[in-house]
Amino acid sequence: MAPEAEPLKVQGSLSPPCRYPVLAALLSAIFPGLGQWYNGERIKAFAIGCMSIGTYVGILLAIIGPKASHSLLTLVLLGIVYLAIWIPAVMDAYQRAAGVATTVFSSTSYWYVIVMLLTVGPMALPLLWQSHRFSKAAKISYSLIVIVVALCTIGLIVVLAPILEQFQEIMPQLYSP
Repeated sequence: MAPEAEPLKVQGSLSPPCRYPVLAALLSAIFPGLGQWYNGERIKAFAIGCMSIGTYVGILLAIIGPKASHSLLTLVLLGIVYLAIWIPAVMDAYQRAAGVATTVFSSTSYWYVIVMLLTVGPMALPLLWQSHRFSKAAKISYSLIVIVVALCTIGLIVVLAPILEQFQEIMPQLYSP
């Protein structure tokens, strides 16, 4: 009787060998983070999902939110941010399921974490906290900065929105003959 062959171990493999790369990529294409969840990377899935939800909320507000928030420029910019989340999520899910170590959402992607913090704010905090590139002190500092900036932005919007609405009502009266 011949001895059983051992399963092939891929160097840098970070997910079980029974995963289907195309299915993982398809799941992340449907909703960024689902492919990572399928691959067993729960923390990464949560981080990517939070960023996606934050971007969805921004897009939704730009489309059906208060009239003052409707803006084609906002939609275009949020679309670019969404693509910066969606494309790497699909690639990462496929590569991880195939057993290939990726760098987009790994500890070596310092730039990606910073860009996501700057674009989606608090929704990128789980990505920051799962990264090994930042010290605990840096994680705390960045988290506090992002939260304070987000709260100040929300406060500014709450204060300025009524002023902008009044301004929009007055403008036609100023230019009417």
